[in-house]
Amino acid sequence: MTPKTLKQLAAIAILCTAATAVTSAVGNGLPFVVDEDAVPGAVPRTLNSNSLDFTYHSCVDFFQPAGQPAQFVEAGYFWISSYQNPTSVVDSQINYFDANGYRIYAKYRYQAQFFNSHQPSPSGLRRNWVAPQQPAVIELYLDWQSNTVLGLQNCAPVVVSGANEDILLGSSATLTMGEKSETSNVAANGDFELRFANWTFTNFGESFFQFPQPADFYRLVVNANITQLLGGALNVDHRAEGSGNLFWWPQPQN
Repeated sequence: MTPKTLKQLAAIAILCTAATAVTSAVGNGLPFVVDEDAVPGAVPRTLNSNSLDFTYHSCVDFFQPAGQPAQFVEAGYFWISSYQNPTSVVDSQINYFDANGYRIYAKYRYQAQFFNSHQPSPSGLRRNWVAPQQPAVIELYLDWQSNTVLGLQNCAPVVVSGANEDILLGSSATLTMGEKSETSNVAANGDFELRFANWTFTNFGESFFQFPQPADFYRLVVNANITQLLGGALNVDHRAEGSGNLFWWPQPQN
């Protein structure tokens, strides 16, 4: 075995041992090893994690099909802020300002429909939405040169520039379920969770995110809090910003 292979096996062994002692975590995701040696220019090192934090921006476009509930299409993106393990944030080179630093981002798009009428909340109103199983999209990228710029324009797919050298880590084209709540409260303006199936890592993605069992990462879960709604009321086209986390789950056994 090469020194790198031995290093990876040792990291996975440590991770499996730690996982038996702790059963809950931020996101309660499957444990995995991040091999930063795969990133061009990064310092060779590995770290243990089970979820990732992010900040996100999205555009929500509402419409009313004839004879059907109100619906929306949401297009958005998020930047990974940090790796998390069961007890704390994990030191890494992500978002580091020097030459060895890198970024990770995602683009997503899905559709949801109105679930019920306005409901009262402590200082405003609440609307609930459900996203049934559907073709959707989420893609995770490595921006190893830290030069990509993302933006939103009229709720169209995310506008990307400076991404010529970015590397696709993995993707899914199937949303199995999702729920979203938006409020006009003075506090946080809502939350959502999206559960994607058939997650597929690229070859590079598999070398970067390493799971003890390769089939474990069947489902990707994205959940977030909506910090604020911008430019519109609950049922009018608007933008949303907030923070959240993502993690992987295995394929259901039943």
